[in-house]
Parts: sequence; C-alpha cells; structure tokens
Amino acid sequence: MILLATTARAVWPSLFGRASIPGSVKAIYQHGNVVCRVRVAGLRLGLPTAPVFSVSVANGIQTRLYCFEIPADLVLLSERTRQGSRETSAIVVGLMFHDVFKLWMPWKIACLMGGCRWPAAVRDIVIQGTRDYRGNRNYPTRAHIFALDARGEPPQGFGLLTPSTYADSVAGRPVTGEKIRNPADLKWSYERSPTRVTPDGNPFTTAWQRVPNGLANCRATYHWRDGAHVHIVFQSPPDEIELRGSIADEHLRKLLETLGRETPYDT
Repeated sequence: MILLATTARAVWPSLFGRASIPGSVKAIYQHGNVVCRVRVAGLRLGLPTAPVFSVSVANGIQTRLYCFEIPADLVLLSERTRQGSRETSAIVVGLMFHDVFKLWMPWKIACLMGGCRWPAAVRDIVIQGTRDYRGNRNYPTRAHIFALDARGEPPQGFGLLTPSTYADSVAGRPVTGEKIRNPADLKWSYERSPTRVTPDGNPFTTAWQRVPNGLANCRATYHWRDGAHVHIVFQSPPDEIELRGSIADEHLRKLLETLGRETPYDT
C-alpha cells in the first residue's frame, strides 16, 4: 500500500497535468461535500466530487466540459465556482456509470493521496451503480439533465433525444439525437409503461434498439421540472424493458431529489 501510494504521487503530475498537483486535489476533495452548485434552466443542483458527474458550461459559441473523474477539471471548476460558493449555469449535467475503469482509477489514486470524502446521501448509489452496470443492470448506464436551447431543441453534440420520447412515439417519428452509422440504426421501437408516469403526466416511454449481445439499448427523455429535461440511457433484455426502465428511472429520480435539496448531504 505504501509503495502504491508513493508511485501514485510520483506519476500524478505527468498523468493529469500541472493543475492537478496533490495539494490542489486534496484541498478540493476535503472542501466540504460540494464542489459545484449548478443551475440547469431553473433547476438547482449541488454536485459532489463523485467521479460519475460532468458539467457542460457555455463559453461563448463553444461549450466547456468539466469531467469530475479528471482532477485537473475539478481544479478548474472549483476555481470557476470559488470552491463551490458560487453557482454556475450549465447547459448539461452528465451522469455516467458505464465506464468503470475510467471512473475508478483517478478516484482511487486521489483517495490514496488525499483522503477523499463522499457525501453519504450519494455514496451508495454511486458505488452500487458502477457495480450494477456489469450485473443486474438496474441502474442507468448514463443520464443527462439538460436545458433546451432558444429553438426548443436539446443541445447538440451530446446524443440527446428530443424533449419528449412519448411525443415521438405518438407521432411515429424516428428518434433523433443519435449518429446514424447505417440504415439499421433507424429501426427504433417504443415501449410505453402502463403504470409509470413522467412528471409531465405522460406514460414513461422508452425508445430502444436490439444490439448484437442480445440486449436492448434503451433511451427515454422527459421534462423533469423547472425547465430541465432528463435523458436516461439503460440496457435491458428486450422482454424486460418496462421493468428495467422503471427501476433505473426510480434510482435516477431519487438521486436528483437528493441533489436538488438545499442542504443535500450528510457526512
């Protein structure tokens, strides 16, 4: 353990750049529980330093993406938000469970060096969500909370669906937001839940495609609240889409409720 920690200290600057020196990273991880307070449309969220999160901020005509699993990005975002004391406006907040190796390596190195703290209210869902991706698939593989642009469309470049998957299914429109690789990618099916309802009163509706491993890649989008929309991605056996979608969506909603509280965390 001592050798591993010493090695991590030695390779840290070369792996993550000068901005992510151990002192800066340690200060961020030990600064309370919230590294970033963001507003998406009218929705306010307090995000911890868990590596599953990312924040996309408009920077003129471009977009700046801050990934929490990259310590250098945390340093820069912490400076932008004055160590979490100043709210920043975001166009997209990302949540990623699907790339376990990418998520855990920087986090484990940082914890060896600085003694990181996780908010207790978020810790369980983060740990279980990353484990579950390769197990029962009861959690999303990823999700986005986003604001619509001036034209009423999702931001470009994030692979988001149109604001209402339900409206697409009623109108018979193909799902948009995905890069078209071949004609088979246009073959989307829809699954409407007879019991689960989105906050805007529509049936929870999933757009899905069968993939070579026999599972279905599934996506659903709906208005959450205060002008913010949710885009949830999960995998499921084709005959369990309604069940898996309801479970994954319930986990995501509980997390959003926690992040949206005025004082969301306990240690």
